[in-house]
Amino acid sequence: MLPEMKPIEKEASKMMMKDGLADIAVGLFAIFISLSQYVSPLIKYGLIIGAVGLYVYLKKNITYPRIGYVKFAGSREKAFRKMNLKFMMFTVFFVIVVIMSRGGIINLPEEGLSVLAAGVILGITFVLARYLNFKRLYVYGAIFALVEVSFNYVLPILGEPLALLVMFGIPGVAITSLGVYTFIRFVRNNERIEADYEDQ
Repeated sequence: MLPEMKPIEKEASKMMMKDGLADIAVGLFAIFISLSQYVSPLIKYGLIIGAVGLYVYLKKNITYPRIGYVKFAGSREKAFRKMNLKFMMFTVFFVIVVIMSRGGIINLPEEGLSVLAAGVILGITFVLARYLNFKRLYVYGAIFALVEVSFNYVLPILGEPLALLVMFGIPGVAITSLGVYTFIRFVRNNERIEADYEDQ
């Protein structure tokens, strides 16, 4: 059950999405999947850790000093943390299952896996898009659900490594580029707040 967000919290969440970092995260996630057949597991998980670290660093040192930082009080803070943890755990589990299946480590029917993956992608992205007031995520979710369903039709033509690279890599690069452009524009249009934003 998701904690109900108040109007001011929804507006704050919308503001937090204006820096483009969420778009970059979505795009890099797709690129990560597209490269999963080309790099070793050590590099894969190293890239994930590095990307998460960079996201946190940029939020703290670029975004928050420009638009401020919203901190929920008491029980609401705990509720949101639990929700975020559940989403993260479920997403990581889902990604691991998809990668293991694509790599032949576990045996799942391709058609069933594609439909399941598309359904999960739509579910996660649509819930998060509505909850975080991040409307572009609706589009991203629909794109990747369509990619997942059509993957089995492209696979016989291109072969698995190339099909994965093309089907997830192209939208991943496009979304990442949009995020980078949005981030640069955000930095240019928003000056740093001189006050100590963490104490506000």
